Amino acid sequence: TYVSPSCERLFGYKADEFIGKVPWELNIIHPDDVRRVAMYHREAMEGSCEKPVEYRIITKNGETKWVSHLMSVVRDEKGRTVMIISSYRDVTTRKEIEQQLSLKVEELKRAEDEIKKKNKELEELNKYLEKKVQERTEEVKKLLRAKEEILLQIGHDIKTPLTPLCILLPLARDLSDNIKVRELLDVCIRNANYMKRLVASTMHLLNVDDIKLFLEDISLLDQVKELLEAHMVNLQKKRIKVSVLIDEDIFVRADRVRLREILENLLSNAIKYSTEGGKISIGAERDGEMVKIFIRDNGIGMTKEQLEHIFEEFYKGDESRHDLASVGLGLSICKKLVEKHGGKIWAESKGIGKGSTFYFTLPAASPREKIETTPAS
Repeated sequence: TYVSPSCERLFGYKADEFIGKVPWELNIIHPDDVRRVAMYHREAMEGSCEKPVEYRIITKNGETKWVSHLMSVVRDEKGRTVMIISSYRDVTTRKEIEQQLSLKVEELKRAEDEIKKKNKELEELNKYLEKKVQERTEEVKKLLRAKEEILLQIGHDIKTPLTPLCILLPLARDLSDNIKVRELLDVCIRNANYMKRLVASTMHLLNVDDIKLFLEDISLLDQVKELLEAHMVNLQKKRIKVSVLIDEDIFVRADRVRLREILENLLSNAIKYSTEGGKISIGAERDGEMVKIFIRDNGIGMTKEQLEHIFEEFYKGDESRHDLASVGLGLSICKKLVEKHGGKIWAESKGIGKGSTFYFTLPAASPREKIETTPAS
């Protein structure tokens, strides 16, 4: 019997301790692997095993190691066993790595199963939330339709008696010679006209979504010039200087009436909230497929909070903006009209007393080509 020095180091036993003994007599083989090793030994002796077997051993000092054991049987010409050669290789490090990998694979599998479970729960939750959102959306739509129907009905009911009031109150004022009565009637007339504008604006706002746009290519500069001519008296009254910064070749694709309405609202606000001797700038520039238009004043300005709510229905920023000339719907109508054109609208201000700038975008149109004519010879 020969035991190599490497085997002595692997098992921890000296060569003479192996002589005349089989491994299980020294309790070298791990108890859980004895059966498998015995089966391998039997198969090797029968000549039916050509591959090594891997199992655990317990060294002399009690340490557990993994070995790869290849057993070869040498026979004579009569088939009798002459020699048994056993080679052992320490594979502990590889086995430990494999075990760690196996544990990681199990962890990944558990994690994958947990992820699948959570994904399924999320899918069910999303379906539930989508259903709830859909239900809530339908409820909101119903409430909005009901609100619009009620407001339209109220507007109609109020408009009917307002019409004769707005006609008859000025006549009554003109017929009275009593100064006190005339002053009281003036108050009534102002309030009646305010109610009339409120009703008209509310009904207009409710019907904006149903408005059909008649789109055409419009020269923005021409529109602004017409608008300024219509407001010349108010501008001169407050000594407001207006700068127009619009090139002749800027055209927008818009509904002419609705474009005028948007510009009218924004310019009227700029004039209203500008101080005497103020300045207003109206400009525009191409921005890709859109035209960005602005109306800027150096008037009373707005706070950050006011900017966040300025386009809300019936919103008035502060007491300085509360008067019977405004119903708080103009900017809401502008927002809906701009968005109906596929644009957007927003406002900027550096604060109270520092003026405001209103921006909005509309689809750009190509300028009309100038037709050149050659005099006949």
